[in-house]
Amino acid sequence: MRYRGLFCPRCGYGLTGLVRQSCPECGRRIEFDPKLIGCQKDHGWHGPARVMGAAIVVAVVGTSVPLVIATRGAFLLVPLFLVGMAASAWANRQFRNWIREEFWRR
Repeated sequence: MRYRGLFCPRCGYGLTGLVRQSCPECGRRIEFDPKLIGCQKDHGWHGPARVMGAAIVVAVVGTSVPLVIATRGAFLLVPLFLVGMAASAWANRQFRNWIREEFWRR
């Protein structure tokens, strides 16, 4: 199995494409759960956390746009977008923490 998106915490060497769980640069053994890597590789950029975050942004911004346009408050679109992004980041963090707890319990 190849591990993607991993970096050595000691020297910062990119571990992308390696088949062993040790850094070739400094020799440090990297401990992680292979299930997490498999989940990341299976889903990639469109994993459940990303889709949920995008849905929150669309819900917050999308439902407010008609109201903002009707009241001619187009300058409020930027703060609405930022609020949507903040909610998305919070939800993604909560979802990732939940996934980590589920995987690390086993």
